Amino acid sequence: MDLNRDVVISLAQFDRSQLPADQQNLEGIDFRFAVVDHLKARYRELGHHVEVRADLEKVVISPQANDANILKALNVGNLQYGIELCDELLRQDPDNGSALYNSAMALSDLNQLDKAIERLQHLIEVQGNSAGANVYVALGVAYARQRTVAKAINAFEYALNIEPANQFALRNVASLYSAEDRNDEALGIYENLAPMCPQDPITQLGYGEALRKAGRRDEAITQFNIVLTIAPGSPQAQQAKESKTALSTEKNAQIKEEAGGLRMDAVMYITDAMKAYDSLPEEQARNLFIEVAMKGQSGFDTDSSEQKYTLKAMPGQHYSGFHLVCMMYVGCRKVLGSDGSEMGIDLADEYKMAEQTYKSGS
Repeated sequence: MDLNRDVVISLAQFDRSQLPADQQNLEGIDFRFAVVDHLKARYRELGHHVEVRADLEKVVISPQANDANILKALNVGNLQYGIELCDELLRQDPDNGSALYNSAMALSDLNQLDKAIERLQHLIEVQGNSAGANVYVALGVAYARQRTVAKAINAFEYALNIEPANQFALRNVASLYSAEDRNDEALGIYENLAPMCPQDPITQLGYGEALRKAGRRDEAITQFNIVLTIAPGSPQAQQAKESKTALSTEKNAQIKEEAGGLRMDAVMYITDAMKAYDSLPEEQARNLFIEVAMKGQSGFDTDSSEQKYTLKAMPGQHYSGFHLVCMMYVGCRKVLGSDGSEMGIDLADEYKMAEQTYKSGS
């Protein structure tokens, strides 16, 4: 039995057969003491350190306030109870370092930021120069969540003075540098950090966003693709997909401007998509749209003319990434009945011209 919360047992429902015969009387003086002693011994045999207390109606079994039980509670996500156990230790010793640190981390995750910062600052006062880098990282995270950016940066930089290779400090300070118009400094960190953390989607995404801000579009797309590969379905993957879409939208606007306001390749692809949807029964057309949309969850490569995609619904055909973007746009309008704006790319004028061309049969 893994304790991470109080266990309450009704004395009336307690299995008295576990006790010696002369201590089984519910109304007897020795009964409650016998229950407490029995449960303490039982949990001790199971390797648990617990406190057991009884009143007239119930017995309560609580994990003892120690580091092992605190970490058990926190590791299973029972943050509030972990904090309560830490508070018990702090009542006994207000300078207990592990209780201050662990409770501050949990308080920060629960967005009780002032209290978290107060405990971390007290821990730094107690430990002085021996306070480790992770204490300052935790302080920086709390300040960042509080949107006190300057203090957050100072805390992360102090952590890096203690431990220059601390990856959590590097990742967080790089993110704040990028957000605070210090993108060159952020890039300098990410260029070294990203190869050290190849499976960390937060670092890879941050690097991609910094590259995007620097105007290094192709490199940014590569980073966003890395995020989509290593962490599909994650919040970071969703953000990477949105950033890729934004880059495609920017490029589309640039191409349209250079072409005098209309993309003729889009007109051609949209016309082709209209023919494809109209050639299929309603259910098959819907399935075609769903297949294209599912394939596009990680984004299409709209830059490469070499990259080709296939569709089960259209066997024998090969499509460029931009061709499928146009097919999905047409699907939004024909299958979903929308105006296509959810695609995040403006192809309304191209759709209008393609529709005229298609209807005229030319």
